[in-house]
Amino acid sequence: MSFVAIVLLSTGVAAFVWHEGVIERDEVWPGEGWAGGEYTVELSHDGSKVLFLGYGGSDEVRVLDREFGLLGTWEPSGENMSVEGATWATTDNMISVWGSNGSGPDFLSILSVPG
Repeated sequence: MSFVAIVLLSTGVAAFVWHEGVIERDEVWPGEGWAGGEYTVELSHDGSKVLFLGYGGSDEVRVLDREFGLLGTWEPSGENMSVEGATWATTDNMISVWGSNGSGPDFLSILSVPG
């Protein structure tokens, strides 16, 4: 019998805050005046949904269905919070979003996805 041990070392103590939320339906897309910007796209595990990070704004998380119908959007509620990444969780109904809070603790949000 063999065992595997994983040890994580840190030079300091890092705090984080856990958030749970729900992505809500929003019909707003950037209008004709949208200047564009960088965003990331990730397909869900079964390919039925698409995750956009940064499309409507640098901190916006947007989920669409296979036909690009908008399922919902989410942005952090704190004024100093900024999203650094987002990915599908272990199912196609959950998204993990993480980021920083300026000088405060980092955050990790687990969002449920409608549809």
